[in-house]
Amino acid sequence: MFEDMLSGRGHELVRLAALLDAAAAGRGQALVISGEAGIGKTALLDHAARLHAPRPMLRIAGTEAETDLPFAALHALLHPVRKRIADLPAPQADALRTALGHGSSDGHDRFLVGLALLTLLADLSEEEPLLCLVDDAQWLDQASASALLFALRRLQAERIAVVLGVRTGDERRRFEHSPVSPVSPLTGLPELVLEALDADQAAAVLAEHRGEIAPAVRDRIIAEAEGNPLALIELSAMLGPEQLAGKVAPLTLYTEASSAVGRIESAYRERIEILPERTRTLLTLAAAEGTGDVDLVARAAAHLDAGLPDLAPAEDAGLVRVAAGAVSFRHPLVKAAAYRGATLSARQAAHRALAAALEHGAVEERDAAADRRAHQLAAATTGVDEDLGDLVEQAAARALRRGAPEVAAPVFERAGQLSQERAVRARRLTLAAEAASAAGQLARSGELVDRALRLLGDPVTAAADPGTATADPGPAATATATATDDPGTATPDPGPAATATATADPGTIAAITTDPGTAARLAAVRAAVEFEHGDPALAGRLLVDAVAPIVPAAPDRALALLGAAAGYAWFAGDGDVLRRCGRLAEVAEQHSTAPLGRISSVIRATEQLLADGGTADPGLFQAAMADLGSATSADTMAATYAVFAALRTGSDPEALAASEDLAAVCRRQGRISELTHALQLKTQAHFFLGGFPEAEAAAAEALHIADAIGHTRRARHVQGVLSLTVAVQGDAERCEELARSGIDGVLAPGASWGGYALGLLALGRGDHRAAADRLTALLAGPAGHTVIVRFAVPSLVEARVRLGEPDRAAAVLPRFEDWARGTGRAWALGVVERCHAILDPALDPDRNTDQVAEARFQAALGHHEQATRPFEHARTLLLYGEWLRRIRRRGEAADRLRAAAEIFQRLGAVPWLERATAELTAIGAVRRAVTADRPIDELDKLTAQESQVVRLAAGGASNAEIASQLFLSPRTVGYHLYNAFPKLGVSSRSELARFVS
Repeated sequence: MFEDMLSGRGHELVRLAALLDAAAAGRGQALVISGEAGIGKTALLDHAARLHAPRPMLRIAGTEAETDLPFAALHALLHPVRKRIADLPAPQADALRTALGHGSSDGHDRFLVGLALLTLLADLSEEEPLLCLVDDAQWLDQASASALLFALRRLQAERIAVVLGVRTGDERRRFEHSPVSPVSPLTGLPELVLEALDADQAAAVLAEHRGEIAPAVRDRIIAEAEGNPLALIELSAMLGPEQLAGKVAPLTLYTEASSAVGRIESAYRERIEILPERTRTLLTLAAAEGTGDVDLVARAAAHLDAGLPDLAPAEDAGLVRVAAGAVSFRHPLVKAAAYRGATLSARQAAHRALAAALEHGAVEERDAAADRRAHQLAAATTGVDEDLGDLVEQAAARALRRGAPEVAAPVFERAGQLSQERAVRARRLTLAAEAASAAGQLARSGELVDRALRLLGDPVTAAADPGTATADPGPAATATATATDDPGTATPDPGPAATATATADPGTIAAITTDPGTAARLAAVRAAVEFEHGDPALAGRLLVDAVAPIVPAAPDRALALLGAAAGYAWFAGDGDVLRRCGRLAEVAEQHSTAPLGRISSVIRATEQLLADGGTADPGLFQAAMADLGSATSADTMAATYAVFAALRTGSDPEALAASEDLAAVCRRQGRISELTHALQLKTQAHFFLGGFPEAEAAAAEALHIADAIGHTRRARHVQGVLSLTVAVQGDAERCEELARSGIDGVLAPGASWGGYALGLLALGRGDHRAAADRLTALLAGPAGHTVIVRFAVPSLVEARVRLGEPDRAAAVLPRFEDWARGTGRAWALGVVERCHAILDPALDPDRNTDQVAEARFQAALGHHEQATRPFEHARTLLLYGEWLRRIRRRGEAADRLRAAAEIFQRLGAVPWLERATAELTAIGAVRRAVTADRPIDELDKLTAQESQVVRLAAGGASNAEIASQLFLSPRTVGYHLYNAFPKLGVSSRSELARFVS
């Protein structure tokens, strides 16, 4: 039937052909075809299948009945090729098997499933182009949709074409407001919107399908169909030959329906109503089952005193077809008509019969059958049912174990609706909130917390909880409350969406419930929401309030939450919360049988760092950094704290080693969402060590991943860090762009880095007033307590001295000097001596300033010779050389300036190099020629992704290993190397080593 609906679709047919040609040429693409029911989406998918045949193809259609079954669509899509999963890299294979219900492990990063899907599809397309068709994609379960969209947005050089049909209109709108909305965020995928046919095109469809029709009748049908091809066909089918000829009046059409789609469904409903009762029962049963499983429908029919032969009249009427073990409806609107046209009692009876048929399934499919049974029972229930609530909660827990928190959240919510007990409903809403938070739906998780708090704290508002009403949920997945979600993200970070306003003061969470465990869990979610979109200080306070009561009973859990609370407090500069975290951490250590010193040591050291600008006891950070190898393999949180410890004490080599260990663990264990944080820390360490190309590469990878998984907050932080590297190199436009992105709010991530970058950029250009103003504002701002701001103090000292304001410089120097002497880091001590070398003579010009400056500069260089941070070393050499030139010791000045220029040249620090060169020119000296190859200059010819691939390939990684790290397919990696080789003038991988030496 559907091939009759292609008239007037010439543009769309050309678009599909181009899509398939591009995929065959190694330019993988995806296309969303959207439009109302009956507009021709399936016909276009059928056409694509005919064009592609006989090459490999995977095809599925989403079904409303499976929207709450984790990875149901992915299971159907990959079932024909499931044996190929064994060929994937082990972490990906394990994650995908677990997602599909066949794995033995829990807790995989949900984004690893998307990467595994990309790798599998790429493998399948190696020999021949692959076509994937997904019809009714609006009904994909959220977990499958997230994995699919992750893979589709990574398509580059693969021979893969993917076409998704998505219904718009009333059904789509209802779907998008549902918490289980799967593919509402189509951002990043090209879309082809199917418009209604015009009158001439509609007439052509009628002529092709019905032959000669009286003009008046034809015009009436066209008007009623509103350009919808299916409506044209179905409404005209309602008329007999004499009606089509205009000989019989009046014309009977469905003018009472508000849309063409409504008229089609009404037409189907009328055709169903004239069928025998048992046939209608079987149609309702098949519609409620949703997937077309003929065996299941047959078993369920037996519970209703019916059987498959009762479907015969519907087959004869062309409404359904039974073949190849499946019951398929003529069109989804037939299914809708069969279900919605039935009475409530008939729908409930169908769901109960299906649940009974699912009670005894195959052992290997036991979990899937249990999920489906819980779904069917919930769909049959309009009130509370404690036993059913337990079953639905178990289904939600299974979804979590399979790595589908976006599915688990609404199912936990539905479990809460089924309970009369307020405490049970609140507990299940808490579980739903945690799952929504894990899925990146922070706005929704905040809503769920609010509802749980109302249940626990106020009987009046609890009675008004929207989750208490359970109207007939229909054939969809387990019904959920229709509270607004965070549409348009489907990512770990909801971006700019506003959080729900709490109905109860979040600071009173611990007082609302007598269950400390529930209070702590609710506070953890609320704090995460508050930190992302509200007040970091409030986030820290409410979390530490809720954690305090659970410390003796659950010290391990408490310490992990205290670590988060301390992080919030450090970011907000809240010393009181940090002190409380420190005291509670000590109590937790006393009640735990496991060693907890790593996190508690960092909490106490962080508290010391914040207190009055003081310096942390180095021993505390050393305790946090001890035995990193064993800690990182078992506990990524501990490893993260170890990296923080190293960075906060200026221990650059240790920070780099720890961040690399952390990144390696994240890759090995498939912790993709945590990998962005590890790469951010690695970027920072590389910058401090002067590895600017490496910092750029780590940042590029972090940004690539953050974009893939929607971590906009982490991306802003990375951009802030990267802005400092760019500031040193003098790219003003890019620095300002990155810094603005990092700042993006008073306490936004990356704000301190971006502020320092803008000040350093001005200093490098010689704009000392702008540098002083920016850095002064940074120190006085809400991020003034952070370590990176402390690192900015020497630049402010230099700017103030240049402006003739030594007193103001002297006032801020202790903020850095006290920290530097406390840590004892050689580079920091060198910077302190440099600051005194330019400051002390300005403060006391009557002293022997030359002798004072000389001693300080010499002491500074002595420290730098034993230190890291080459940029700081070069700045000291530059200032020393400038001072030597002013006192006319030109030969010595030239030596210092040349040494500074060589370091600046190696770092690519253009404005600083120009400053050193200008000084050399002023004394008639020349800069020594730099003859070594400059890999960074050659790599600048590459795109960011080509550069990443080249660096990893140069380090010996295979295409498959690179693909796994960068979330690409091996074919795309090969494509980037193919493009990079001629740009670099090489012909083999072995020649790449010189570019990263």
